[in-house]
Amino acid sequence: MTRVRLLVLVLSALLPGVANATVCPPNVRAGHSVDYYEVSGDSYEALESSLDRSPLSGSNGVLAYALTEWCVRWVYVPWRRSHGCELAHITVILNSKITLPKWVAPKHISSDLRGWWEAFINAAESHENQHLENARATRSAIDEALRRLEPAPTCGAALREADRTARNVYWEFLAKDQKFDRDTGYGRKDIEAALSNR
Repeated sequence: MTRVRLLVLVLSALLPGVANATVCPPNVRAGHSVDYYEVSGDSYEALESSLDRSPLSGSNGVLAYALTEWCVRWVYVPWRRSHGCELAHITVILNSKITLPKWVAPKHISSDLRGWWEAFINAAESHENQHLENARATRSAIDEALRRLEPAPTCGAALREADRTARNVYWEFLAKDQKFDRDTGYGRKDIEAALSNR
């Protein structure tokens, strides 16, 4: 089977990369991790079959072979001042995880298949890293927006405005991240370009 045909079969069966983003529950701490699941195969067909068994799925339930999951949470304390109520101790946390396939390649493998895998995984990893950068930009934008808020007449009003502001920024940046996926065909275009350039 040719590389192009394998690529078409793999990409038509799975979304190359998907991002799932949410607002973190209270018990989630800031951090980043990278996890792997194993794939195997000594031919294009065997590798394709192994990728087809990916344990990952995006927020829409569609199988994916690379995934970035992230969430943000904002915490602050209302502080009553003579001129109103403002926020203090503002903290915006980001928790993220990238999951990628890891090929457990046999010792004797063709250089063509090894080159195909390297181009494939580099493009998938690059796509997922862009989701991570989008998540970091979201965290920074929420932090900046909360710090720019003017004092409110009451602490209840300050809390409501802070939450509304943070959620609006979150939804704005989430829409940008989702557009990135749509524009790249969920990483498909990145991978196709990388494979065609080898």
